[in-house]
Amino acid sequence: MREMAGSARTGRTLRSRLLWRVLLALAITWSIGSGAAFSLSWVLAGRAFDRALLDDAHAIAGNVAAREGSLALNLTPREIGSVLFDTEENEYFAVHDAEGRTIASNADIVGTNALVLDRTGFSDGHVDDVPVRIVVLRSAGAEPFTVVMAQTTRNRSRLLSGLLERSLLPQLALLLVLGVYLWRVIKRELQPLGDLQRELDRRHSSDLDPIGGAPISSDVEKLRDAVNSLLARVGRGVQAQREFSGNV
Repeated sequence: MREMAGSARTGRTLRSRLLWRVLLALAITWSIGSGAAFSLSWVLAGRAFDRALLDDAHAIAGNVAAREGSLALNLTPREIGSVLFDTEENEYFAVHDAEGRTIASNADIVGTNALVLDRTGFSDGHVDDVPVRIVVLRSAGAEPFTVVMAQTTRNRSRLLSGLLERSLLPQLALLLVLGVYLWRVIKRELQPLGDLQRELDRRHSSDLDPIGGAPISSDVEKLRDAVNSLLARVGRGVQAQREFSGNV
């Protein structure tokens, strides 16, 4: 019996159980909502980067023309530098004819990404062991050709870190603040139970008067009424025993 009483006393309080369950529900809801919002933001940002890369591929494709029976890129190195200008990222391009021969390029994109010409659209790869985002644009005309554009992903990585810092960390701080607030609210709401417990602890075993006090929550009122009803029954039993003893 002592072991059972000791284990009951060392159990978690009602306040901590309520706080834990409320915070757990909030954390699950927050995790799902934050994950969905973060995923949507990342997808939309990725589409913006991909669209800019595709525009550069179209700019290169618009300057490929047939010359003396073969395809050629009608851009000087300076003009190519203007088309691919980016202060933070490196961009690579390659133009291939229908047989896969290289017409113009500034990097061996196909050599480091053997399957890139078999794809259409966007994919991830490497150029000189550096992660890049690749887009393949095919031109179907009298002289079909393929434009392959690749761009490093430093800005994408920085954007990912920025999204994590600006969205997840503040929400974690908000969750902690909410936990402190809930702890205080739950403590205040459960205060009548503590008052009732202290009132019973202070009472002498012979004091069977009803417990009074200011109006409190309906749940605690019902508990206090039940305790008062119990005290009344015990009082009647004690009175009956006293009358019986007097008659004896």
